[in-house]
Amino acid sequence: MDGFAVTRLAIGAAFLLVAAVADVRTRRVPDPVWIGLGSIGLVVLAGEFVQDQIETDAWALLGSAAILFFAIFYGSPLFEEDGFHARPL
Repeated sequence: MDGFAVTRLAIGAAFLLVAAVADVRTRRVPDPVWIGLGSIGLVVLAGEFVQDQIETDAWALLGSAAILFFAIFYGSPLFEEDGFHARPL
């Protein structure tokens, strides 16, 4: 395995262990755990792109994945109890 695969495995296993412990204790995993895991994952993937000199289309995909990931945690929901809320352009 290469260095990035080992890094991804170690970080992922550590975060999932923390999530499993929190889930057993409270039946909820706090959002900061998932935000941390996703953020570190995006940084590791960007580092891998830099090392392997990946083309621009992959960077665009990484950027859109980051936007969608952070919108889940920091954006306002489109659907709530009182219905659908369209966002202004």
